Amino acid sequence: MGKERKYLIFKDVQRDGKLKAYFDGCVRMVLEGTARISGTRSSEPQHPCFRYEGEELLLNAVTEYYLRDPYFYNKNTSGDSWKDEWVLKPEEAHAFIPEDFFRFACYIALCHMKYGASYNSVTANRIFAIVSALGSDLPARLKKHGRGKPAPPSERKTRLLRPCLAGRYLRALG
Repeated sequence: MGKERKYLIFKDVQRDGKLKAYFDGCVRMVLEGTARISGTRSSEPQHPCFRYEGEELLLNAVTEYYLRDPYFYNKNTSGDSWKDEWVLKPEEAHAFIPEDFFRFACYIALCHMKYGASYNSVTANRIFAIVSALGSDLPARLKKHGRGKPAPPSERKTRLLRPCLAGRYLRALG
């Protein structure tokens, strides 16, 4: 059989609550602007991940942990992940989610589109849909200004984008 996986995915934290601290640490790094994306060291092919206290957490695992599962439920019960239909939970308050985290989620989606295989656009579009459903207009602005001339820069600087080097699409949005 193959080697045992050494990086963490979202289902790991669902199975073992002790791993929650690693996911919380990644979220804290994103919000503080110190998060860095790297490739997994222990797998071939490499997967984009965060490293926190010696653990590797896949990018999608962190967005699922912080943005998707607390606020959405999956209407698809077939078990086929290609047919997932994530619907906003009406009882969950989500107005307090920092804009920086939406920006970082969109950065992850853009990385999927730019560096991933063609099927990674599905993941990117799911992230954009989640961010939009949570009330951010960032995906719409990216769609409008993502090609051709960038949007006029705003005076607001984001501490998140400086260390992450998010690229011209997000920088143009200010």
